[in-house]
Amino acid sequence: MQKYKLKIKKYMNKKYMKKIKNIFKPNLKLVRGTRATSALFIGASLALAAGIIFGANMYYDIDTGKIMVNEIQKIAQYLEVGTSIDVGGTATTTGTSITFAGVGNITAEAASVWKTTAGDLTITSEAGDVIATGTDLQLKATNGDISATSSGDIYFGTGATPAERLRILSTGNVGIATSSPSDALAVQGNIISSGNIVLYGTSATSTFAAPIQVTRIKITGGSPSDGLVLTATDSEGNAQWESLPTGVWTDEGSSYIYPTNWSARDVAIATTTARYDLDVWGNASFGTTTDYNTPVLLVDSYNARVGIATTTPSDMFSVQGNIIGSGNMVIYGTATSSVSGDLSVAGLKTAGSIWSAGTLSITAQGGALTLQPQSGSDVNVILGGSGQLKIGSSGQFYVDASGNATTSGNIYADRFFETGGGATVRSAGEQIVRGVVPIFGFDLPVRCNTACTGQWATISRTIENTANYFPPAEEGTTRKYRFSIRYADATTSASSIWQIATSTDESTHQFTLVPSNTTDIATGYATTTNAFSSLPANPWFLRVKLGENGGYDFQVYEVLLIGLDEIQ
Repeated sequence: MQKYKLKIKKYMNKKYMKKIKNIFKPNLKLVRGTRATSALFIGASLALAAGIIFGANMYYDIDTGKIMVNEIQKIAQYLEVGTSIDVGGTATTTGTSITFAGVGNITAEAASVWKTTAGDLTITSEAGDVIATGTDLQLKATNGDISATSSGDIYFGTGATPAERLRILSTGNVGIATSSPSDALAVQGNIISSGNIVLYGTSATSTFAAPIQVTRIKITGGSPSDGLVLTATDSEGNAQWESLPTGVWTDEGSSYIYPTNWSARDVAIATTTARYDLDVWGNASFGTTTDYNTPVLLVDSYNARVGIATTTPSDMFSVQGNIIGSGNMVIYGTATSSVSGDLSVAGLKTAGSIWSAGTLSITAQGGALTLQPQSGSDVNVILGGSGQLKIGSSGQFYVDASGNATTSGNIYADRFFETGGGATVRSAGEQIVRGVVPIFGFDLPVRCNTACTGQWATISRTIENTANYFPPAEEGTTRKYRFSIRYADATTSASSIWQIATSTDESTHQFTLVPSNTTDIATGYATTTNAFSSLPANPWFLRVKLGENGGYDFQVYEVLLIGLDEIQ
């Protein structure tokens, strides 16, 4: 084993010199009571016994197995610790670094680590966390910086199980309540400030993007003054203060809409491509503050309708109320210069005239057309030249400018009068005799008593081809028939019964005649029956039967068939 020489300075206590020399044979062994008052240099290993003291107030405690330091000790290079250092007071460390080979703890009430010379103070950990959980940690650089020199991040957390609150990325971005800040400063949550939040950029084009929740932004840069507006200057969103353009509202409380395309002056709502000065994609309504639920004007873009004072326009232009105009109302059917449109209204009121450059057509769809002037006033239709007032689906009735009326149809009325003294015009229901045909006539009357009692007795001859007896009914009339009968019956109150019968004994019409009830049976009584509509096509004849029990004298003098046209 190599021998070591022990160099002892002359001022060392000679009392211990002999003991020290014996310790290092071949190893240096310090026992209880051994004391080195000056520097001690160890070339290989050093075994420490209990109670060995190093310098002033520094010794090895055999009970605890620790080196105890009661005063400040200066370490020229570095101190390597296998387990831990317990600091009972304030520890001052200068030099290069302190390295913890395992898990190191500083368990003092307060611990400070600083540099007394210029340069950086760096605390690093290759294993992960820098400082374990504990009380407070203060990092202070009086005249320098605190920084992380590696590619890792710096983050701060709170709580028993630390939750991250703030992180500084190696890129320089700072995040509050977020571990991945995407910009220089990113805050996940609200920012509350009792004062102003002032933003300064590095150039005149610095930007600030605010979400929709921001209700007020104060921009102090540039040259703001009363009456100026903030307008965009380029496609990047840069803005500057400018004067209001000519022609806009300047009253207090007004709203302003400024287009981005100043050359076109177009404003778009619900679309990004304005085609007109104001282009709205969707319905638009305009109302008042007194009744905003009932708009004065509504534009229904889906159905292409416009309504005034109505929210449900039923046509292209609907007005709930009256339309009053001091000028002309011109309606065009198409977007051309020709006036060919229609006006459909539920009611039309005018204090002036209705004028049409072409044909004026008034159509009442589903209802009547009523022209009702004020009481005492006339309805005037003024015709000029060869014009005509026409009535009918194709003008069947018309009146010319001279007042002449012509019709290809019928005219029906209760009564017409000819002012020139001519015959009156027939009225509806009036019957015009078109012919009379005798169907019974003898020099002496036919007398019937028992032959007519309880049975039918034929009175007339058989009649054939009745249609040849009378001309056809006139247009606008209906053919009717009557019988004219002169007869007599003596002292009876019973009516006689008459029938039109065919050769097959079929009755087609029946009527009764009231009794003449006269004692002068030779004179007779003439009457006309009620009208009936048709006669049999087959040969027919007229027959009679006495009423009640019969048994009285009954005489027939004459029977005439009358053909009539009844006015419809």
